[in-house]
Amino acid sequence: MKKLLLVLLLSIGLFSFKTIIDNNFTISGTATGVENGKKVLLQKQDETKGIVTVDSAKIVDGKFSFKGVATEPSIHFIELEKVQGKVALILENGKISIAVDKDSLQKSKIGGTQNNIELQNFNTTALKVQAKMMAFQKANTEKMTEAQTKKDTVVINGLMKEFNKFQTELIALSTSFPETHPKSFLSVLIVDNMFNAPEVDIQKNQKNVRTFRCLFKNY
Repeated sequence: MKKLLLVLLLSIGLFSFKTIIDNNFTISGTATGVENGKKVLLQKQDETKGIVTVDSAKIVDGKFSFKGVATEPSIHFIELEKVQGKVALILENGKISIAVDKDSLQKSKIGGTQNNIELQNFNTTALKVQAKMMAFQKANTEKMTEAQTKKDTVVINGLMKEFNKFQTELIALSTSFPETHPKSFLSVLIVDNMFNAPEVDIQKNQKNVRTFRCLFKNY
């Protein structure tokens, strides 16, 4: 009987300890090629103050980490000291990973938790579209300048039509994501942003909001 009670107490203790772990977040980061001692800033958007730093860590042997508790998922940013740009991630309880690319923060990779994996996949797809958009712009800048000088509306309209296809592709990526990922925190952010975009289908957006309310009504 005493042995059984001891087993039960140990089980309760392990469960309680696991609960504490599950309620915490850890960010394990790498920053290859960055010198020791350089600061990494963890930041968030404040409604009144703008971007504010909530924590900092120093890089040691190309690595850094943050630990804490996230009461709810929220967008945060990682910034390298004296390096322009930021890396967005979703701060939530669990083990988050980030590989910072010091030469191009846009190429940094996030993962670990489901929401951050989904954000990384979304960003990867969006960046491919943006790369095509930039390549088209670079290849046709001279042609557009010449057409504007000559006031050649046929060429101008044709180039704008082709360019707008990339924008349409990005919009389609955003509008379809909430439908295919209704439980994703990223979907909530996308739908919220869509209400400020006049080119987005409002009726479809309202449908997604109703879906979210049904999914999260018990939370």
